[in-house]
Amino acid sequence: MNRNELKSINKSIRVSESVFEFVNGLPGNGFNEKFSDMVYLYSSEEEDLKGRISILEQTIEQLQTTMFELDKQVVKRKRLLAVLDSIGNELERITKTVVEL
Repeated sequence: MNRNELKSINKSIRVSESVFEFVNGLPGNGFNEKFSDMVYLYSSEEEDLKGRISILEQTIEQLQTTMFELDKQVVKRKRLLAVLDSIGNELERITKTVVEL
């Protein structure tokens, strides 16, 4: 895409009020120029944005894997805590029994 290429295609488009306000709020002269500049900007950054998205998706996948592993460890530790609580309760019971004798 070349910003300076001849604009020989005449098209009319319908847009919502919010799209119109967004495009019209961009710097430039007139809606057509603002819209074209927005498309040029997107097209020039598209590959970079796709690359960033790919990296973010990989990071999300890695974090989900880590979270899954950590969740498994939490479950194991909760089970261990329950066993230790049970042992503690049993020790208390035995201690009380011994003291009473």
